Amino acid sequence: MLTMPSIGPSSSRRRLLQASAVSLGAGAVGGYLFGTEWFSTEKPTCGGSERVTDPYDWPAPRYDFAGTGRAPEQSAPKDELQEQWNVSYTGDSIGQPVIAGGRVAVVVSEMSSERILTVDLASGEEQWTELVTTDGHMGQVDDMGDLVASEGDLFYRTHTEDHGLAVAAMSLGTGKRLWVTPVDGGGYGRPAVTGRGNVWIHERDDETDESIVTALSADSGDECSSWRVDSPRPNEIYVHDESLYVSTAEGIVALDRDTGDEQWRTEESARLQAVTENRVFATNHPGFLIAYQTGSGDEEWTVESDHYMDGERIPDDPGFKRSESGNSVARPNYGELAIVGDLMLARERVHSSHSDRITAFEIETGDEVWQVVPEELSDDDTTVTYTGPVIAGQVAFACENRRDGESRLLRIDVSTGEILASVEMATIATGSPSVGRGAVVIPQEDGIICYADD
Repeated sequence: MLTMPSIGPSSSRRRLLQASAVSLGAGAVGGYLFGTEWFSTEKPTCGGSERVTDPYDWPAPRYDFAGTGRAPEQSAPKDELQEQWNVSYTGDSIGQPVIAGGRVAVVVSEMSSERILTVDLASGEEQWTELVTTDGHMGQVDDMGDLVASEGDLFYRTHTEDHGLAVAAMSLGTGKRLWVTPVDGGGYGRPAVTGRGNVWIHERDDETDESIVTALSADSGDECSSWRVDSPRPNEIYVHDESLYVSTAEGIVALDRDTGDEQWRTEESARLQAVTENRVFATNHPGFLIAYQTGSGDEEWTVESDHYMDGERIPDDPGFKRSESGNSVARPNYGELAIVGDLMLARERVHSSHSDRITAFEIETGDEVWQVVPEELSDDDTTVTYTGPVIAGQVAFACENRRDGESRLLRIDVSTGEILASVEMATIATGSPSVGRGAVVIPQEDGIICYADD
């Protein structure tokens, strides 16, 4: 049974379009706070106090806004996992679920539209559904997995006929849109991050190809501050303590959270994955996992994957090797990290006859501690993929998908890599588990499924 634990320059255009959205009935500011009470609309327009997130929720794709993929022990089921409900949806893809206030929110993408919907965490009963992208611009919300929740609100990116590419907020309790803020650049990376009453976005200036980091008021969508980053093609943005960390095409840049002053940047291209007190973790294609010092950006260690087909490297193309049969084979890549104590778990996607694996590393040295690899496979089933691992306390959860369409949810001991339990699933998992409020919620090819204690 599922139980809850007890415990700048574009400002004028943005404000004009925000006012237009409200006057057209997009929803008044105000919303439902965790399904229990209304909050006041009289909030500070910028800055303000830190928004408090319930630690037993799963409010972002990798749990928190530093990408650690780690929830408290109380968030996870304690006993044998049993299916609680399984909800099917018609659509091309299902986004990464977030868990907040006793609800599950998810993005469903269809032919020319995207909708956000919520279901009750305990029963799977649908609470509301709202269209958010209706003009054929697919992948605006779920492509980067940037649906996030904070204090009764959902934040997401969208594309509409009225506003073009934008970031928006809606009430978790009612589905009413609270505000829409257009993004003037050609695009921006994930996720929209909340902190100190702000939503942080990472835009691109089409004219200069520079990145722009912008803080919006989480309450109104008004622009609070905006800083340029001399590096093109924005991607992830994470917040940790007094700093912002952003990914660009040229590497990772650390910024002062209050002033936007650059603190450091990496010398090589890297994709931001997670930030902790002492280290920033990143990946780089092909097959590199890198740790940088949080304070200075100095590289501490690098791990290179060696799991790929035998053969010779293709000259001038380090991402591929030539197999003995003459085919071009992609090198592996790391992604979806989960961090607890002195260990970091990473999914390794191999792209060849080798199957994926989940590997644990010592975060101080990068030394391998253990691996989860597939059990013996039949001759006609040679490839297994894993979703990114997530952690609750000292237990990790991940899904193992096989080519024949079968899948299973794994419960893994973080210290040893021992598989403590597994649950067979009939449908392939398309994303990592979300763990919160005593439940494990998994996106699948045709919907979402929830497991909890019997």
